[in-house]
Amino acid sequence: MLFYFPQVGKFQHCPSSISQDNVVTAKSEMIVLEVGKKRVIQEAITFKDMMMTAKTADLKKQKILDLVKNDPVFHLNHHLEFRFQDITWFMMEDKMFLRDLVMALAERGMYPEEVVNVAVIQFKKLIKEKEFVAFREDYIKLVRYFFNRTAKKVQG
Repeated sequence: MLFYFPQVGKFQHCPSSISQDNVVTAKSEMIVLEVGKKRVIQEAITFKDMMMTAKTADLKKQKILDLVKNDPVFHLNHHLEFRFQDITWFMMEDKMFLRDLVMALAERGMYPEEVVNVAVIQFKKLIKEKEFVAFREDYIKLVRYFFNRTAKKVQG
């Protein structure tokens, strides 16, 4: 906020007005804005707010998984300004998070391109590991989905 205001404090904000033929026909009330050095999140309503209020990377990952698993209105890349590309680095660095995310998405029949791409990149490495044996079928479905989509794009 300091970009717009010279310092921390309270400032009167001029009302907006609408005029027609040089006559003001509507006008908002004068308001007071409180400017601080840091953004204070009162309620985490966007994905970005959720990530900013979570203290650790593990809490952020848990919030993401909870959102994907439990939010009945969650849908790809639109809900709460959420985009999978914003969590690519979590998927690349934490194989268990990637596994849990892929499984949660597969249960909902969702195969977002960003997750599929990371899953394909990590496939050879992960498929050999012991903790991924039970997960192998979901992962293979995801990889098949990716290759089928790619083949359709190439064909036509």
